[in-house]
Amino acid sequence: MLLAMSTYEMQQWAMIVAGGVVFIGIVIAIVRFLRAQDAIWPACAKKFGIAFREEDGGSFTGPSTRSKILEGNVQGTPVRLVFTHEQSGRMHRRGTRAHARAYAPAQRAFNVQIERGYGFQPHFHAVPTGDPAFDRIVQMKCDVPDAARALVDPNVRAALAALPVGEYALSYDRGEICLSFGRDPSSLQDLEIPLHVVLASARARVA
Repeated sequence: MLLAMSTYEMQQWAMIVAGGVVFIGIVIAIVRFLRAQDAIWPACAKKFGIAFREEDGGSFTGPSTRSKILEGNVQGTPVRLVFTHEQSGRMHRRGTRAHARAYAPAQRAFNVQIERGYGFQPHFHAVPTGDPAFDRIVQMKCDVPDAARALVDPNVRAALAALPVGEYALSYDRGEICLSFGRDPSSLQDLEIPLHVVLASARARVA
């Protein structure tokens, strides 16, 4: 009876130790992931030759905000990429916006809704670009189709096609360009590609 009880206890301790090892492994993996996420920001800043900073805002009575910001000048184009995490009680809101200024601003304002996916078929509300390969993986909607097509030239299309699958908004307001999406950047590409999109858009000619 004593031997059976001792064996049972050993099994229980073995399970506890194994569970502890798994838990520690999960914690280590989470810490490494978070460190890797933090590292992408200075890495991107270095690659583009721009500055990186973090900001905290809010108050005790209102929502709190935490922002990560890349900002500077890339080949003569002012750029800014901002990730913001806003918390109010149990509610969380996250979003990322990349900004640039057009080389030759046009006095037009319009918004383009973009969905990056696979195998899109021609759609009544979609704005075709005349590039079948692009239109199959990126679907655009805009109330000013001619302006959207002018903005999305071959260089912009190449940048948009590189975006991860998801939904985006690309706005043009008298030369102010903004690409926005509602998630956290989790890889270096999640920062680089939006910057490439707005940089390419800044060189496009919108009549």
